[in-house]
Amino acid sequence: EKMMELRCIPFLHDEVNPKMANQTCASVMFKAVTVRPKETVGNLRVMLEDRNAHYSAFPIISPTGSLTGLVHGLVLTRVLNAVFKDAEEETFVPMDSIMDATPYTVMEDFPLSRLIPMIRKLQLEHVVVINSMG
Repeated sequence: EKMMELRCIPFLHDEVNPKMANQTCASVMFKAVTVRPKETVGNLRVMLEDRNAHYSAFPIISPTGSLTGLVHGLVLTRVLNAVFKDAEEETFVPMDSIMDATPYTVMEDFPLSRLIPMIRKLQLEHVVVINSMG
């Protein structure tokens, strides 16, 4: 646990904080950087250069606004750094070719007190919070 703190790795404690009893997933979620399925890795790289933040996953949203998948940051990093050394090649890699088509999702009104044990038990790194429209 101490090593995780020193390395700034998020850690969920065994007990759910009582303050979370009445909270929903929507109350703690943050606005994610979303991309379209045919958006390219190169376009995402350009988009992220303008932001001063770290993102660990990117929801892939269809033109109708529903979730179609999730690109994990580790996968994106591998594509950007290892697979394509030539910047021109990466611009043609569509996001849907490297996405996880079945990410874990919960509805925005899902109780936070139920989500935390689920994350721990299933060892999830990412859970996408969706609304009734998907």
